[in-house]
Amino acid sequence: MKDPELLLLDEPCSGLDLSNRKRIAHMMDAIASRGRTTLVYVTHHPEDLPACITHMLALDGTGKVHRSKFREA
Repeated sequence: MKDPELLLLDEPCSGLDLSNRKRIAHMMDAIASRGRTTLVYVTHHPEDLPACITHMLALDGTGKVHRSKFREA
């Protein structure tokens, strides 16, 4: 599907080397820059988040909100 309204990504960089993790981040930034797709990016590794991710929600071990924050893209 071209230009979906919503793109859900669950651990998209799992098992990838650094080079390919950077490629994924670059692709997500390119998709987000078009302004037509909302990204939901699930990861245990915040260092893998693409620059386009502006809101973050962290859960604790029980599934409760541990922290949330915003950053500028």
